Amino acid sequence: MKAFVHWSLALAITILPGAIHAGDSWTLSAAVERSPDGQHILNMKLKNGTSEQVAIYKSDLPWSSPYSMQLLAIRLGSIPPYEQLPIGILPAISVSPDTLIFDPGQTASGHILLDYRFPSLTTDLRRFDVLLFYSYKLHTVRGGQILSGQRLSGAVTIEKWSPISRPESIE
Repeated sequence: MKAFVHWSLALAITILPGAIHAGDSWTLSAAVERSPDGQHILNMKLKNGTSEQVAIYKSDLPWSSPYSMQLLAIRLGSIPPYEQLPIGILPAISVSPDTLIFDPGQTASGHILLDYRFPSLTTDLRRFDVLLFYSYKLHTVRGGQILSGQRLSGAVTIEKWSPISRPESIE
């Protein structure tokens, strides 16, 4: 008798209290869209939900560097279930000392080109839905010191598409 194993996938979305002040919170929202030239773009918004002005190194923003945020893309419905998409080659980067000042309630936006990070994404989306997990560790700067802050995590489902339908936006 053969044993069958059923894999389940669970996502814990965590927003941990950070070094800014207990009770303060940042938010990171994400949506995937498909550009007219077929590129898949992860659009992100980072919002300061604290009551203080906070500085962040520009190179530490989630979209500034391939190393600022962790991304994991999983094929849904593939065999074996939940197969991870291969990651592209990540370039060397130079870190800038420039900071961005976030006032309370201020939002900054940026994007990540997913086809660059996951070279097989377009091909995979012709056959499978893809679940994209993201996780970002916020680091703030105060008095020249880097402070560790909240971890902001989540997931976005990118639905498979047909070249005939060419959806403008996938979320």
